Amino acid sequence: MSRVARKKINTPFIHVMVQGVNKEYVFDNPKNLNYYLKSIKSESHYKEFDLLAYCMMNNHAHFLFYVKDIECFGQFMKSVNQNFANFYNKSEDRVGVVFRNRYQLEPIYEMSHLVNCIKYIHNNPVKAGIATCCEAYSYSSYQDYLRGQGCAKCEILKEVFGENVNYLKAIDEAYDRVFMDLDSTKISHEYFEDGVRSFIAEYNHSLIEIFSVRAVLQKLIVYLNQECKLKQKDIINWLSVSKAILDENYKVKL
Repeated sequence: MSRVARKKINTPFIHVMVQGVNKEYVFDNPKNLNYYLKSIKSESHYKEFDLLAYCMMNNHAHFLFYVKDIECFGQFMKSVNQNFANFYNKSEDRVGVVFRNRYQLEPIYEMSHLVNCIKYIHNNPVKAGIATCCEAYSYSSYQDYLRGQGCAKCEILKEVFGENVNYLKAIDEAYDRVFMDLDSTKISHEYFEDGVRSFIAEYNHSLIEIFSVRAVLQKLIVYLNQECKLKQKDIINWLSVSKAILDENYKVKL
């Protein structure tokens, strides 16, 4: 993930990764792993953000947050990492830097990217070959989604997916539908994100509004076509909308 200027983020959904310096196994035992995870979970309840998904691996960890105040979030991550570094150095009888950089951050601007991020985070242990399936791994929020507790009880997920929805099923189905043909598109993911980011900044709409209010989605589609010069088929692929809806949306005025 590329480094992003924190003050330029115009979306509340943030994918964060922390990694041990030189890829050291800083989370390779339950004591260290639980200390870091407990810090993330306990402090997040008192800040302007919510933890939506996570996965703790041996030398790195992934988190998906809903962030209302990015400056507050930066201070939160700094505090969590500093406290863990002190704890880790003391318990391991070492000195020096514990993490590679402060953390890596990736803003998420579209629904398909959000859904894929949750699936990607939960699938990390399977991809790494340390678990046969997501259910078999204890240190991820997949267990929360499976049981309807913890991260899965966050109110923001209800706004994104709707009430009384099986999130795991919705994520699996959405992933297959949205990302099936993405490899064939000629428009880069970065360019599309720039268009969505510009739209959010210019019209002051949130990601939730885009995917829950039809009129806002219509306006975004017109913007991507007219202002960003994206082709019709690419808009269909990235936003997972039908050709009929797209044609109708071209009547909407900016």
